[in-house]
Amino acid sequence: MRFGEAPGSRVVSTGARPLRDDAGGFRGAVVVFNEVTGLVDALAVKDDVVSTVSHEFRTPLTSIIGNLDLALSDSAELSTTTVRRIEVAQRNAERLLALVSDLLMSANSTVHVHPRRTDLSSLVEASLGSAQAHAQASRVALSMDLPAPLWAHVDPLRIGQALDNLVSNAIKYSPTAAPCVFPPARPANGCCCTWRMTAWG
Repeated sequence: MRFGEAPGSRVVSTGARPLRDDAGGFRGAVVVFNEVTGLVDALAVKDDVVSTVSHEFRTPLTSIIGNLDLALSDSAELSTTTVRRIEVAQRNAERLLALVSDLLMSANSTVHVHPRRTDLSSLVEASLGSAQAHAQASRVALSMDLPAPLWAHVDPLRIGQALDNLVSNAIKYSPTAAPCVFPPARPANGCCCTWRMTAWG
């Protein structure tokens, strides 16, 4: 509870426990007051910073995505490699914009998950495509061994984040020139994506 008016108000956390005699009868209560003004103020500042930074990110990201859309609208004049690279940039800009939206929602302690019917093989393919430049620089060959389509009821944004982390770790911890293959594991009630270094078996 808060006492007084800002800026000199105080926030107090309270807790109470009953006191009982040997027979279980009520004899009173113990009430503990703990001032948490500093903690509450710090949380408010954190939420303000998250909200401000998120709004500042949103505007340039929206502009980037819009210009990438315009570039792709003239894809007939671009090479296949250039189109693929623009699509990778567009996908990651859209993901970053979604993460910014999550930051805004996190100020209210709310994170939304939106599962829907999703082709996991296309998510893996997109994740590998985004990491190709990194893999080539590390001399690691990425490939996938997945049936297409591979349907699952998941949130594509969250799974995409997890796949990006998985691919990044595969590149980071693979020896130079090691081929990495992403095959599916199939537990009884779902699907699990793993990676293996075929050079090591």
